[in-house]
Amino acid sequence: MSQKVYQGSDPYVFVSYSHKDKERVCEIISDLMLCACNIWYDTGIHSGEDWNNEIALHLFNAECVIFMVTANSIESEYVKDELNFAKSKQKKIYPIFLENVTLSLSLELLLGRAQAISCSDSDVLDNRFKLREKIKNNLPNTVFQTLSDPFYAGENNHFYLENTSYIFPEGTYFAGEEHNSFAIRAANSTTGEEAVIYRFQARPAYDMTYSLNSVSVFDDPYFCDQDSKVIFMSLVLGFSGRYPTSWPDFDVVLTIAVSRIESKMPRVTLVDYKYLGCFTERESAFIHGVMDEIEQSFTKSK
Repeated sequence: MSQKVYQGSDPYVFVSYSHKDKERVCEIISDLMLCACNIWYDTGIHSGEDWNNEIALHLFNAECVIFMVTANSIESEYVKDELNFAKSKQKKIYPIFLENVTLSLSLELLLGRAQAISCSDSDVLDNRFKLREKIKNNLPNTVFQTLSDPFYAGENNHFYLENTSYIFPEGTYFAGEEHNSFAIRAANSTTGEEAVIYRFQARPAYDMTYSLNSVSVFDDPYFCDQDSKVIFMSLVLGFSGRYPTSWPDFDVVLTIAVSRIESKMPRVTLVDYKYLGCFTERESAFIHGVMDEIEQSFTKSK
């Protein structure tokens, strides 16, 4: 499995790893990319290019380096060269221990006081979603794509995507806990009027995060007035259980369209959606229940 590596001019993460660990490393890379993280690793080198020069160039331009620590990577001469070069260019290195291994003294010296993340830590053990959140929280914000706020500014309406939440009241099963959701809000730049045009509430006992990966505007040729434009959004929702449970953590990718964007009540439509990952039949049935709730929430918003 391989993903499209980052090729833009914004800050990005360089991933140093052993090719023998590519399958599990690519899973972590894929999870981070779903959070709009700019990542480059050596699958981005095309045939015929100077391998060493490309590696050095991308290391030199990287904001920081993730070092996937395994028994294979600590023995790899290529990985050692990458880390030494990164250190010489004052790049911050983030070690992620995929295995319990003992570092050589030279590697310990090279990494210095770098904050390590271990897959064997109790809070991320066998949970790729919590591992992703832990990595995200350690990386600099600059390596994540930041779409403007508002994510679209029209002639009349500006559109915002935001976290919303409320605290469960006393006397309820989840009393005192935060129940989170996300909402799409339209604000009229002339009158100051605002309206939530869509909201989805996470299930109790689930934390929900979102990443807005892209926004594009399509000009519908069948309209010839100011409402001819349609906004398309690619949104990833991450669902993670707060407690040990038999139900899985999972990601859902949504493609959303917003039309009538200059009217008093823009229209929000779910164009497509799917969940990511491989699950048992029982787990898939649970996830499909959540997907049905998402689909119904768009119907209710019309």
